[in-house]
Amino acid sequence: MKDVVYTKPIKNPDFLDKMDKILLCYRKEVRETLYIIVNVQPKPKKLPMFFVNEIRALNDHIARCFIEEKDDNQIIKELGKAEGHLTRLRYDVYKQMNALLYDKTIGVIEKKAYEQMDGWYDDSWASFREQYYRLKREAAESVQKAKFSESRGEVVDKVVPWYKQGFDKYSDLEQLVIDKKKDFLDLEKANNKNFRLMSRMIQSSLFQIVLAIITTIISYIITHIIIKWSFVNK
Repeated sequence: MKDVVYTKPIKNPDFLDKMDKILLCYRKEVRETLYIIVNVQPKPKKLPMFFVNEIRALNDHIARCFIEEKDDNQIIKELGKAEGHLTRLRYDVYKQMNALLYDKTIGVIEKKAYEQMDGWYDDSWASFREQYYRLKREAAESVQKAKFSESRGEVVDKVVPWYKQGFDKYSDLEQLVIDKKKDFLDLEKANNKNFRLMSRMIQSSLFQIVLAIITTIISYIITHIIIKWSFVNK
């Protein structure tokens, strides 16, 4: 098998400019976000493999441009394929971040709100609920518009802003939850306290029922013995 020689210099300024734009976009828009994804995702703190595969493919197509046997038409094709992988990376970083933020905010808060926090519907939480549901709705609408634009094959620079807007809304939602975290903890403690009080009341009631049953049984046994003893003494 013939060894591949990566020694061909690229002199065409259009090729060099396109290559620079691809790599610059990757560094500014993708790489920095990947660092965040690794740090905020649940354990293990590793980059998901679909990102690794896309990065490897992007770099591979860039490297192929420097193979001796490649002519200009082939270089154009390689750069086009590299752009395709960059586009998927630009979409995927926002999709992943939106999913992570969804789990950290909506996934957690609504579970607590619906399962534990009766106080969630108190008037004192009205302002928070209004902001929470508004940001949740706006984030979902932005992501839906992004997916619709992506499915129609619109250019990446028209799709990414919708994904980014969804990400910004989810980030605002996360900050809203962080600012309210102490109140959530206090509310959860209050509900846990009420739950413990309810448990004690139930336990007390059960104890009284059991005690009543035992007393009834003992009374029945004593009465039966007395009646039997009376017949014996006659």
